[in-house]
Amino acid sequence: MSSATSVNGSTAETMAEVSLPLNRITSDYIEILFLALMIVVGIPINLHVLRKLLHLFIQSNRPSTMRVIKRGMLMMKLNLNISNLFILCTYCPVKIAWLLSYQWRAGDLLCKVTHFVWVVAFTSASNIVACIALDRAVAVRGLLAMRSATSSRRTSVILDRKSLWRVRILLTLAWFSAILWSVPQLALWGVIELPESGSTWVQCTSVWRKASVCRIVGCSYWEPPLPIAVYLIYHLAAIFWAPFVLVVVSYVYVAVRLFSYSCSPISTTTLLRPERHRSYSQSAIVMIPNLMHFEQPVQMSLPAWRSQMRSKVFRTAAIIVSVHSCCWLPYSIMSLIGAIGSQLDETAVDHIEFAKWLIIVDTVINPFIYGFQSE
Repeated sequence: MSSATSVNGSTAETMAEVSLPLNRITSDYIEILFLALMIVVGIPINLHVLRKLLHLFIQSNRPSTMRVIKRGMLMMKLNLNISNLFILCTYCPVKIAWLLSYQWRAGDLLCKVTHFVWVVAFTSASNIVACIALDRAVAVRGLLAMRSATSSRRTSVILDRKSLWRVRILLTLAWFSAILWSVPQLALWGVIELPESGSTWVQCTSVWRKASVCRIVGCSYWEPPLPIAVYLIYHLAAIFWAPFVLVVVSYVYVAVRLFSYSCSPISTTTLLRPERHRSYSQSAIVMIPNLMHFEQPVQMSLPAWRSQMRSKVFRTAAIIVSVHSCCWLPYSIMSLIGAIGSQLDETAVDHIEFAKWLIIVDTVINPFIYGFQSE
C-alpha cells in the first residue's frame, strides 16, 4: 500500500545521515519471506476460486438457474476476488524486488505508476466490501416490502430485477472511485538520486520525503504545497475510512432491521380441515363438518422476506465485512495516529509495517469465505 514511508520505513533524516548503501534489517528479511508465502499460497487459491466463480457466473446467465439476488452477490464475490488477485500480483512481487535491491531501478515513470496501481488495488478491495455492505442494507429495506403475503411473489420478482442493476452500478462506482482517488499518486511520487561512492543511489519516494532529504544534501526538489499530514489523512480516508463508515452505517441499519423483524418469533398456522360426513335426505346430500375433530397441524413455510434475510448470502456478506474490518483497522488506526502527530507516533511507525501484513492476509482469507462453500 502506498504510504509516506520509504522502502525500509526510515525517516528522511535517517536516509541523509546514514552512509550509503543502506543495509537490510531483520524485519526486511521477514517481510520478504512473508510476501513470498502470500504469493505461493494466495495466488493459486484465488485463481482456483476465480475459475469457480467464473463458471458459476456463466451458468447464472442461463434462464432459471439462479435467483437474481444470488447472481448479484456472485458478481460482488467475483469483483472482490479480482481485486484480491490485483493486490497479490502487483504489490507483493514488486515489494519483494524492491526489498531485495534496496533501491528503485525502474525509473521515475514506473515509480509513479506503481504507487498509482497499488492504491487502485487496495482502494478497490475496500470499496467492494463497502458495496457488499451497502447492497445488503438496501436489500433488507426492499425485502421488508415482501411482508405482504398476497404480493410477496410479485414484489420478489421486482426486487430481483432491481438488485442486479443496483449491484452493477455499485461495482462501477467502486472501481471508478478507486481509480479517481489514486490519480494524485502520479504527481506525489518520484525518484530521488543520492551520491553513493562515485555512483548514484536511487530511491522511489514521496515528494515530502524528497524535499526533506534535499534540504539536507542540497539536491533540487519541488516544494509540496500541502503538508504531508493532509495527504495522509486524504489517503487513509479514500482507501479505508470512507468505505468503513459506509460499512458501519449499513450494518447498523441491517442489525436494527434484523432485531425488529427477523428475530421475532415465527408464527405457525394450524389449519382446521374439517372432516366431511355424508347425511342423506330425501332430496339432497348434505355435507356436515365435524368441528370436534382436527387433522394434523400444517406448518406454514417461512415468508420470502424472512428467508432471504436468513440466507447464506447475508451470512457470507457479514463474514466478509467482519474479516475485512478486523484486518484493515490496525493499519488504518496506526497510520491515522502517525498522520495527526500523536505522542504514539513512534509506536505506530514501529508496528505499521506488521499491521499492513494483515491487509495482505485478508486477500488470502477471503477465498475461503466465499469460494469453498455451496450456494
